[in-house]
Amino acid sequence: MAEKHKKQSTCSAVGRIRCHVRPRILFYFLMPFVCFYCLEFYTHDPWLMAFIPQLINYLLFLAAGLFLYELTGRSWCSTVFMSIYSLAAGIVNYFVMSFRNNPLLPWDLKSAKTALSVSDNYNYDINYRFIVST
Repeated sequence: MAEKHKKQSTCSAVGRIRCHVRPRILFYFLMPFVCFYCLEFYTHDPWLMAFIPQLINYLLFLAAGLFLYELTGRSWCSTVFMSIYSLAAGIVNYFVMSFRNNPLLPWDLKSAKTALSVSDNYNYDINYRFIVST
């Protein structure tokens, strides 16, 4: 009788672990998708992009999230960092696109100090995409 009770408690413990792991894994693979689409929605409709660029961008976000997970050892840290990055990059890209109609490029980081010094001379228009994405 004791063996039967012990076996049942072990099975229910495994079942509880599975119940907690599945949503976490689903959330972890869904988060790069959400971050990518929020980042892209600042400036255009991401659903109009071709499938292959969407897939490549998703895989890049996923790889960044997995790298951060390996670096920190915590899934919530990597998710928070990835969300903050996509929010910040989306905001910066939104304002760069509104000023010069070109997306943010890697070599623009060199001129960030100049951009900040002349930013007082511009008017900042915020549209519905900015509000929804943020």
